[in-house]
Amino acid sequence: MTIKGKVDTERFIIMKKLIILMISFIIFFSCDNSVRKKESVIVINLSFSNASYGNINTPDTEVNRLLFEGLTKENEKGEIVAGLAQRWEISQDYKKITFYLRDNLKYSNGMPMTSEDFLRTISKWKNSKSFYEDKYLIIKAVNDKILEVEIKDKINMEKWEDVSKFYLKEFAKPVNAPKNKEISDKDKYFVYNMDSKKNLSTGPYILKEFGNEKAILKKNPNYWNKNNIRTESITFIFNKNISTALKNFEQGKIDITEIKSEDVGKIKNKSALKTSRTHYQTILNFNDKLEILENNDVRKAIVMAIERKDKMPKNYVGSFYYPYFDKMKAAVFKVSNSVPEYNPKEAKKLFEKSLGNRKIPYVFELLNYNPKNKEKALQIKKNLEENLGIKVKIISKNIRKDEKNYEKTYAFKLEDKRKNTDYEFVEIANSMPISEQTRMKELLRHLKVEKDTEENKIKMLTEMDKILAEKIPFLLIDDDVYRYYLVNPKLKGVRVGDYGNFFLSETYIEK
Repeated sequence: MTIKGKVDTERFIIMKKLIILMISFIIFFSCDNSVRKKESVIVINLSFSNASYGNINTPDTEVNRLLFEGLTKENEKGEIVAGLAQRWEISQDYKKITFYLRDNLKYSNGMPMTSEDFLRTISKWKNSKSFYEDKYLIIKAVNDKILEVEIKDKINMEKWEDVSKFYLKEFAKPVNAPKNKEISDKDKYFVYNMDSKKNLSTGPYILKEFGNEKAILKKNPNYWNKNNIRTESITFIFNKNISTALKNFEQGKIDITEIKSEDVGKIKNKSALKTSRTHYQTILNFNDKLEILENNDVRKAIVMAIERKDKMPKNYVGSFYYPYFDKMKAAVFKVSNSVPEYNPKEAKKLFEKSLGNRKIPYVFELLNYNPKNKEKALQIKKNLEENLGIKVKIISKNIRKDEKNYEKTYAFKLEDKRKNTDYEFVEIANSMPISEQTRMKELLRHLKVEKDTEENKIKMLTEMDKILAEKIPFLLIDDDVYRYYLVNPKLKGVRVGDYGNFFLSETYIEK
């Protein structure tokens, strides 16, 4: 063989190897792409207050709504539609709802689901048989596939029709998903446990992994509507760094994330921007240890001088919104609303009359440490300076650390509303004269007695309202705050609701 022929042969062999290698790469990446299309992964960033293990591990969150489905569910429009119950019938008087379960319902581990499993959940494990009754509901498992719910109490609503709608929405919450009888009493809440080995799903997804940084959900093979679930996997990333999340969204690495309000103007693709409304409550405490604030009329004038955009129902105890929760109802007692509304002209008159010939001896210092309250603090400062002519200085410090100096120095304290209503009332009562203090605590004790009639409780709340309205030891400021989200425009079937909630069950990415 000539040298030229030998070189040509070697070139041919090399070219042949290169062609085989290229074909292998093409086949490999083609297979990889087909798998990716088939798996269809959605990635969601949970930030701010949502981005923590503790907040995710609660019944009504984005993660749990995908894991635990009840008799009904919410669709992307916010409408109540059929869930594990294929249909329901409501009686003409709206006092009875009959649910008909779907055929062959199963938990994620393959165990069958019956009407008794729903009864076990609704009755809060007080009865594991086929019948349960309390002062609000009578629940009966007629057979394995039919569940009857008889409504006995209007729970402070005017129409029975509204009560039946309320329960249809309640049955859509993850906390009311069914529990199997095989679960021992001590493990009765393990269906909401974020341990993927113990988690027992009734919804479209199962939990494959959960940790401090992320949660990975995979399609539930035993879900009744699995053929219409087009997304194989949803990953939740717990990241509070909004700047990083925004960059990842722009690079196509995540599909949903919350953003800061100051970043809204920077968003080029406005179709990706979604808004969520949240009620936000803060408390302005009055330091009545300072001479000028000992006067009730001065405090009343200050309340009248501060503009509030109250969005909640006018069901306040004094200036405090008091929801009375009991079992499955969240009824708000209708008590009087004695706290004066915003009226700058009357506030000025009352303030000047209360002061008489005295002059304000100091600048009012407003103690505030939460950055979220900054806008509210600036508004209070503006209102008091313009409407009453007093100077206000905002001090940003940790309220708890500076509590001992509060009585000596600061006129006001602006802080987030505490979750523990009982504690709040006791604390307020402690700052009142002995007679009112004793009566407030006595009323609070009586309110906890479940056997007492609703009429008596309303009377007690009204009396508390009167005491608080006369003394005005604090002012609750309730307003709407908006949160902003970016949602991949190709993501279909997603709804961003109030309080930063979003609903995803049949969500998919449009190709």
